[in-house]
Amino acid sequence: MPTGSLCFYKGIFYNPDNSTAATINIFNTIMNDRRKKNYLELKFMQRICISVVFLLITNAILMASILAVFKRSTFIQAVQPHFSSHGIELTFLSNNPEDAIIRYKSLQPDVVLMDANWPSPLYQLSGHALVKTLLDCNPAARIIATTSVHEPELLASLKSIGVKGYFTKIGKDVLKNIIVCIKTVHAGGEYYYLG
Repeated sequence: MPTGSLCFYKGIFYNPDNSTAATINIFNTIMNDRRKKNYLELKFMQRICISVVFLLITNAILMASILAVFKRSTFIQAVQPHFSSHGIELTFLSNNPEDAIIRYKSLQPDVVLMDANWPSPLYQLSGHALVKTLLDCNPAARIIATTSVHEPELLASLKSIGVKGYFTKIGKDVLKNIIVCIKTVHAGGEYYYLG
């Protein structure tokens, strides 16, 4: 047996070259190192678990639910795949302002994303009337209006009745502006992107 080696026999560590006290010290050192390593691994795993749970809870709390009201669904269907990676969930898509009011009352979404223009011969409610009705249902409603081109007069009138966000559907960085607008309005702010 080589000098200075540590042996294990019948559940006991011993050093054939040294005294029993030295053998016990070596055994304790090995066990303490293992305990420290296991303790550090356990603490690390606890921190990871706590972080994961925190992220899950935060995501659930901060997830913005959206009720979308658009004449045509092509726009919202094009941007919807990008929502979930940004903490946004499309809860319902309506192409009718009257139906949107019913859905708003039942679903209680965090944000309403809507077309600003609703031609009166085709629809019973205009964009302004829809905004006013939603705010009558809930004065704290967070509403974002959108148009295809920037309409300064329309934006001014929508802001005056309580719309918290606005963007144009066409232009540079549209997707980025949509996400920023929804997040800002969801957080209680205002965001008006004039394209």
